[in-house]
Amino acid sequence: MHTLKHNINPSPSLNWSDPNPCNWAHVTCNKDNRIIAIQANGLNLKGSLPKTLNNLTQLQLLELQYNQLTGPLPSLTRLTHLQNLFLNNNKFTSIPSDFFDGMSSLQKVFLDHNSFDSWSIPDSLKIASNLHIFSATATNLTGKIPDFFGSGTFTGLVTLRLSLNRLEGGLPSTFSGSLIKSLWLNDQKSLHRLNGSVGVLQHMTQLTEVWLHGNRFSGSLPELWGLNHLQRLSLRDNRLTGPIPASLTGLQSLKVVNLSNNMFQGPMPKFDESVFVDHMIGIDSFCLKVPGKECDSRVNMLIDVAESVGYPQVFAEKWKGNDPCALWLGITCSSRGEITVVNFRSMGLSGGISSNFSSIKSLQRLVLADNNLTGVIPKALKDLPHLVEIDVSNNQLYGDVPNFKANVTVDTSGNPKIEGLAPAVAPAVVYKGELHDGTKIAVKRMESSVTSEKGLDEFQSEISVLTKFRHRNIVALLGYCLDGNERLLVFEYMPQGTLSRFLFNWEREGLKPLDWATRLVIALDVAKGVEYLHGLAQQSFIHRDLKPSNILLDDDMRAKVGDFGLIRLAPSGKVSLVTQLAGTFGYLAPEYAVMGRVTTKIDVFSFGVILMELITGRKALEETQPEDSVHLVQWFKKMHIKKATFRKAIDPCLEPYLDETALASVTIVAELAGHCCARESWQRPNMSHVVRVLSSLTDLWKPTESDPDDIYGIDLETPLPQVVKRWQAMDNQSGRTDNTRSSLNSAAYAYHDPMASAVNSDGENRF
Repeated sequence: MHTLKHNINPSPSLNWSDPNPCNWAHVTCNKDNRIIAIQANGLNLKGSLPKTLNNLTQLQLLELQYNQLTGPLPSLTRLTHLQNLFLNNNKFTSIPSDFFDGMSSLQKVFLDHNSFDSWSIPDSLKIASNLHIFSATATNLTGKIPDFFGSGTFTGLVTLRLSLNRLEGGLPSTFSGSLIKSLWLNDQKSLHRLNGSVGVLQHMTQLTEVWLHGNRFSGSLPELWGLNHLQRLSLRDNRLTGPIPASLTGLQSLKVVNLSNNMFQGPMPKFDESVFVDHMIGIDSFCLKVPGKECDSRVNMLIDVAESVGYPQVFAEKWKGNDPCALWLGITCSSRGEITVVNFRSMGLSGGISSNFSSIKSLQRLVLADNNLTGVIPKALKDLPHLVEIDVSNNQLYGDVPNFKANVTVDTSGNPKIEGLAPAVAPAVVYKGELHDGTKIAVKRMESSVTSEKGLDEFQSEISVLTKFRHRNIVALLGYCLDGNERLLVFEYMPQGTLSRFLFNWEREGLKPLDWATRLVIALDVAKGVEYLHGLAQQSFIHRDLKPSNILLDDDMRAKVGDFGLIRLAPSGKVSLVTQLAGTFGYLAPEYAVMGRVTTKIDVFSFGVILMELITGRKALEETQPEDSVHLVQWFKKMHIKKATFRKAIDPCLEPYLDETALASVTIVAELAGHCCARESWQRPNMSHVVRVLSSLTDLWKPTESDPDDIYGIDLETPLPQVVKRWQAMDNQSGRTDNTRSSLNSAAYAYHDPMASAVNSDGENRF
């Protein structure tokens, strides 16, 4: 302390003349006369800090902000008890690389407004797991934002302020799910500045203020319904494109929003009168300059088309005004103002071909050649009534070419994989593998040609979501790899494949049809998984693509929900999320199919369709059926009205099992399915109610002994691969007898655990 006094030469008024520093003003000692706090802020102190400062090993508070201190900061490696470090607004010249070594108790760090030599945040900061605030604005900070600022390392970090530095790169995907409330990253001075997508904001649900202005962020804004605490959002002076989502204008908490000097498209947003909005200077890419006024329908169609290629900047720069026939890039119109040609040749586009092209009914020629497009050619394009040419040559497309009309010229040359089979949902193939210990795994390898930044963001966001899930009825993500263009997801192996095999393809694949007891157990498994997604996980999520092909079965015919490529964070309360339509027709709730509005109730609707499929053995959509029977939901409700017709609707494969008890069970499930598929979302039950109804029909959820990790299926302490192995071991130790042919009641279930395996009365595995 005397060395510190000598270095900073305090004025006599500071009263540091006593030989015992514990008697000095602004200095606090404990009962052992060990110094625990130096709080000398705003005292016009000058000089430098001594290298021996780290000898104060009991120091908890070091607050020297708003002084005139200079020179290099000393290493503070021995200050393991230091909690508050306030050195902001001085004239320090450098910060050593080992500055944070050993400071495991840090909670608040303020380094702002010091002219350090170029430096980067060291990995050693990770030791401060209780970090609450980290603020280093205007400190000549360089490099990328460290990944460890996400929720995995600093579970209590609520304030991160790194403005006015020289950072570059993108927002870390690890921000997803973090508790950060205040995020300042504005006005970086590096050549490339911060850039890339801002999509991760969608999953930062605790944010109250976000300052990203003065950078080079690009792409579109994500839906922000989950950010119910957001008050201030500053995005001006970036390169953002695409429409302003309704979820932003609808945020009730919003007070201030700055959007100027971007390239947003679509209608100019109209915010509530209580929201202070900048004058949107430099934004002439909106179709009209009247807030809230809808664009011309042709403009809307083209903006929808641009979504699949990430709303590229070239479109935002060249598509201005409300008339796409007025010299819009790549657009040709007839004399009647109808779009007849879309020519996007050699525009450097990446992403997929939008099915929204099919809404441009007047389209005659579609040229997408010489880009980097991936995915399949949407089948909907074959129904364009006036199409005479489609040129998709020299891209990275794959899959079958739709059956276009005979008069349509189709050029697919230069796509080496165009004749392969298209994957069901995403550009991947799935491999069966085995770990060193013999554990079987399923490895999903994303198509290596998918190199767009948006694709990377979506892959990282999916990982951040999947790593939050631990439940017996959710297919477990065991690991992942992200190395250049190589992207792998490693899941637990589900040997019996999808539910759709046993419902719709059992005869062709030489399988036995499912009996009613097994279907009931599968329904309950799926309901428990969806219930977990909706309310029992760390956050609430909407699956958006529930269907039999996304329900996987193990050797004991126990079901798990899989394929989370379309999952979205659920909005809180009764608010609905407006998003682009995705999923599978036949399973889409009416409010989603018509208006794009989603809540957890759209999953309930899809689950109701699955129940109908389990009862009838029919697909959600069967175009080979008569017109009034194509859509399962409408047909099922009509058949369910009368007892006689309902019996005809039941899968003939179930007939051997339908005694009075089993038929009563089927009737209850049919009523439940009808409620789940109610036209109005508020009329549908939540998944907790569904689970209660289904569990009342089976003994499955009545374990004979308690299971310490059975609360919500969550065990966050044990590594996930070990959790999966333990579940599998429990399966192998459990059993059930099956005599469902006589009646449902006589199916004597002997479950010792909710993940019990199925064995017959002879003790043999039943498949």
